[in-house]
Amino acid sequence: MKTPPKILITGSHGVIGKIVVDELKKRGQEVVLVDLHSSKPVDLLKDDLVPLFRGVETVIHLAANPNPYISKEVAQENIAMVRRVIDASSKSKKLKRIINASSINVYPYFEMYENRKTITSDTPLSPNLYYFPGEYARAKIKAERMFKVFCKRKKISLINLRFGHVAASNREKRVFKTSWKKDLEHKNFLHHKDLREIMVASIALQGTHNFLCVSNLSWLADRSIVFPLRTFRHADFDPAPPVGN
Repeated sequence: MKTPPKILITGSHGVIGKIVVDELKKRGQEVVLVDLHSSKPVDLLKDDLVPLFRGVETVIHLAANPNPYISKEVAQENIAMVRRVIDASSKSKKLKRIINASSINVYPYFEMYENRKTITSDTPLSPNLYYFPGEYARAKIKAERMFKVFCKRKKISLINLRFGHVAASNREKRVFKTSWKKDLEHKNFLHHKDLREIMVASIALQGTHNFLCVSNLSWLADRSIVFPLRTFRHADFDPAPPVGN
């Protein structure tokens, strides 16, 4: 019987990490958990990671402070985690791909929504400064570029997953009062079932890919940049920008 590939997951006990680990274990995947809160705690910034990366074929990097309002100092810690993952990955002889948890925040999507512009493959990566201070997004953009340089040099695959909002409750939180921001929250949401599908599919991908990961197709994002989910519902597809607010 063929041994399943070994997969290492950083941030395995976060909201996304728990969902991914549960799905992969159900599918019989061998997973290595890298998290301070696992049964064998690992400090991504301090501990020796090289032994954990031996024999690993796929690294799923989820570890980061996910708060979009983080300070520059905290954002630098997120970047430091990326450096540590790259350093440890460079020692792995079996590594085939890195799956990087990026964010929709690498696009200025609040501004684009308000100006009725569609995110396409030609949209420059830029911090979303309309509602957030930008340090979180800057760190995500830098992480993508760091992984791109490393994966190109090592000749392995890189999948940047630009996640929309994933809620522990798996429900959209209507935190905004204005109708247009509520609509934007809907377009930004990623359901757990879609997250599972995205991760399972990504483990089989080769080459370099950048995907926006949301559960609702809309005019805000060109279809070509959204992860091609089988579960998109026709009713969720809004092919044109709305008029007014």
